[in-house]
Amino acid sequence: MKYSRTISLLLILAFAFAVSILAQSVKPPPAKFKLKHKSRISSSYDKFKDQTIVRVGPYVLTGTMDYVMTSSQFFMMGAFTFEGQKLDNPVGNATIAFLSKSKDWKFLKDRSLYALADGERLDLGTAEHDSDVRLGGLSESLAVSVPYDTFVKIANGTNVEMKLGTKEFKLKDEHLEGFRDLASRMVP
Repeated sequence: MKYSRTISLLLILAFAFAVSILAQSVKPPPAKFKLKHKSRISSSYDKFKDQTIVRVGPYVLTGTMDYVMTSSQFFMMGAFTFEGQKLDNPVGNATIAFLSKSKDWKFLKDRSLYALADGERLDLGTAEHDSDVRLGGLSESLAVSVPYDTFVKIANGTNVEMKLGTKEFKLKDEHLEGFRDLASRMVP
């Protein structure tokens, strides 16, 4: 009896030792991917329209010197809308939107939007335009509806430049990553 208890105890200790060695050799799961766009994805549901809008941004595209010299700001965001609260079907179009705040008109005459995605020229069309004149300046809101496939080309690009009117800018990794995140949410 004493002999069988000793063997049982030794077997338990050996098993515990083997498990501890195996546990040490198992690699921990990889750390979660850190998003550079800082999880700027938001979603809101309008119960009166029975629509959900998912958006990323806004991203500030104005450099510090540009703001200091001209007192103007320029922002970009992406969005899509679907019926209901749960996405059941792929979304056909994304919207790329811009907001300009300045003392004078920037996009009154030219609102054409182009992209160069890894060298491929994409004519995204003419942005819809709305403005609000206030004491001390004005704001211009612009938006272009982009087919899903074209939006994915932009989002998956490694070198993407855009031109809205006369304003040219390069998308940073943070912007592209945000657009990729948004595009991934456009399919159920």
